[in-house]
Amino acid sequence: MHHKVKITIFHRISRTLVLFIIWLTICADINAQSIEKLETTLSSLSAEQQISLLNDQKQLAQKASVEEQARYWYLLGTAYDQNDQIQQAIDAYSTAINISEAQQLPLTDTLPRSYVERSYMKYIQTYDPKVYCEDRFKALALSRQLAEPELLVKVLIQAAFCFGNEPEKLPQGLALLVEAIEVADNNEFEESPYGMIHNASGNLYQQNQLFDKAYEYIQKAYDAWAKIDDYSDMFNMQHTLLALAIEMKNFAAAQQHLDKMFALAKAQPQFNDFTFFSHYNAGILAYFQQQLPLSITEFEKAIALRNTTKEQHFVVQSLNNLVIAYFKQGLDTLAQSTLTQLLIDSPNKTKWPLALQGIEQFYAGNHNTAMQLMASAISAETDKRRSFIEQYQRAAKTLLNDSITELDNKVLQQVLEINRLQLAEEQSQKQLAQTIIFISVVVVFALIGFLIHLLKTRRLFKHRAQIDYLTQIANRRTIFELGYIMLEDAQSNKKPLSLLMLDVDNFKLVNDTLGHELGDKALKLVSQRSLNCLRQLDKIGRIGGEEFMVLLPGTGATLAHEIAERIRIEIESAPLYNNEKPHILTVSIGTATVLEDDTLESTMARADKALFTAKKEGRNRVIMAS
Repeated sequence: MHHKVKITIFHRISRTLVLFIIWLTICADINAQSIEKLETTLSSLSAEQQISLLNDQKQLAQKASVEEQARYWYLLGTAYDQNDQIQQAIDAYSTAINISEAQQLPLTDTLPRSYVERSYMKYIQTYDPKVYCEDRFKALALSRQLAEPELLVKVLIQAAFCFGNEPEKLPQGLALLVEAIEVADNNEFEESPYGMIHNASGNLYQQNQLFDKAYEYIQKAYDAWAKIDDYSDMFNMQHTLLALAIEMKNFAAAQQHLDKMFALAKAQPQFNDFTFFSHYNAGILAYFQQQLPLSITEFEKAIALRNTTKEQHFVVQSLNNLVIAYFKQGLDTLAQSTLTQLLIDSPNKTKWPLALQGIEQFYAGNHNTAMQLMASAISAETDKRRSFIEQYQRAAKTLLNDSITELDNKVLQQVLEINRLQLAEEQSQKQLAQTIIFISVVVVFALIGFLIHLLKTRRLFKHRAQIDYLTQIANRRTIFELGYIMLEDAQSNKKPLSLLMLDVDNFKLVNDTLGHELGDKALKLVSQRSLNCLRQLDKIGRIGGEEFMVLLPGTGATLAHEIAERIRIEIESAPLYNNEKPHILTVSIGTATVLEDDTLESTMARADKALFTAKKEGRNRVIMAS
C-alpha cells in the first residue's frame, strides 16, 4: 500500500518536472525568436498561459523593432481580452496605439485592430457610444487603406452599431452594412460574416424602434450561426429575439425563445453564463406578463448565479427588477435588503431608474420625495412612449426619404435653383426681359442635356449595382430580390416556382492547383454555360464564392430537374483549358420546388440540403429535394 503511494507521488513529481522543463524550453526558444514566431507559439496556449508567457518576454519586446513592440502590446491586449481582464486589455491596446502613432510607423493591421478591439472593451465597460465609437471610426478609416477584406468587414460591422440612436443617421449605418456584404460577396472567408452583418442590421432597426424589421434580421443572424453551430452567438440571438418579441407583445414567441435559451444552456454547459441569462430573461418575461411571484423566483435564481457572468450590467438590472417586484408584492424586508446589495453593486444612485430612487426614499421615510420621484417616473415613462412614437415615425420617414437617390437629389436641386433664378429675374427691370428669356432657354437646354447625362449615368450605376463583377450575371442582392418577387407572384397566382442551388465541384482544388486566374475563368465558364441552358424568363445569380442560384418561374419539379441535368451535362462537356491542357469541370445541383407555405429561405434550405446530398453521393449529379 505505502509502496503504491510512493510510486504515485513520484509519478506526479516527474510529470510536473517534465511540464516545467517543456515550459522553460518554450521560453528559451522564444528568446531567440522574433515577435512573429512568438505570435505563432501563442496560438497553442490558453489565455492565462499567453499572459504569463508575454509578461516573461517583455525584455524581448524592448529589444525588438518599434513595429514589433507595437505588435507585442496588441498581442498582450488580446490575451487579457480572452481572459476577461478588461482594463488591462484596454491599457495594452492603448500602448500599442501610442507606439504606432508616436513613431509614425508604416500602416499595418496592428493599429486598426488595436483600435477596434479597444472599442469593444470600452463597450463592455461603459455601454456608452460616445466612449467607444471614436475608436471604431478611426479603425474604419485605417482599414480602408489596407487590403485586408476580413478586417474591413469586421470594422464596418462594428462602426455600423454607432448609427443606431439617431433615426436620421440610420441610412448611414445600413450603408456600412451593405458595403460589408459587398466585400464579403467578393471574397472567400474561412468564417462567414453574414451572421454578424444580420445581427448589426437587426440592432440598428431595434434602436430605432423598428421592431418587426429588427426581429427579421436577428432571426436571419440566428439561422446563419446555427448552420455552423456557433452556440454563443445562437444564444445571444435568442436573448435579443425574446426582448423584441416582448416589445411587440408577442408573449407566445417570447416563451419559445426562452425555451430555446434553457435548452442551449442545458446542452452546452461549457458556457458558464447561459443559465444566468436564461433565468434573467425568464424573470423579464414573467414581469411583463404581470406574473410577479414567478418573476421574483427567476431573478433570485439569476442573482444566485451572478458569479458565472462578467456582464455586471445585467446583474444590476436583475437587482433593480427584484427591488421593484418585492415592493409591488409588499415584501418590504426583501426589498430593503436587495437595495443594500444594489448600493454595493451600483453605488451611484443618480443612475438608478426614478422608480427605484422613489422606493429607496420611501423606505428612508422621505415619503414626499418618494411621491415626487414616482410622479417623475410616470411622467418619464409617458415621455418615453411619446419619444418612441416620434422616433419610429422619424426612422420610417428617413428610410422612405433615403429611397430617393443621390442623382435625383442633384437634379431636383438644379431645377429648384433655376426656378429661383427665373423668379428673381422676372422681378427685375423689364428691359432685361429678352436677355432673361435667352438665358432661360440656354439653361433649360443645358439642364435637359445634364438630365439626360444623369439618367444614363444612373442606369449605368444601377446596372453595376445589380451585376456580379466577375461573371456578369446577377449578384447576391439582385437574385434574392428577384426571388422574393417571383415567390410572391407564384403564391398569389398559384403558379409553380422552382430554384436550383449549384456549386462547382472541387473548386478550391482548381484554385490551389491551377491558380486564381483559372479559377475566375472557371466561374465565368460555369455562368455562361448555365445561361445557355436557360429560358429568357429564367434568372441566374452568383450568391457567393463558387455557389450559384437559378430561379425557374412557372416550372414544376420534373422540368426543373431536367433543366438542372442539362446544365450539368453542358458544363461537364466544356473543359477548362490551362496551357492547352483540358481540365474537366463538374457541378453538383440541388433542386427544390416552392410548397404552399414556403418562404424563399426555406426553399433555398431544401435545395441546399439536396445539394449537400449530391456532394455526399459523389458530386457531378442532380438531386431533387424531398
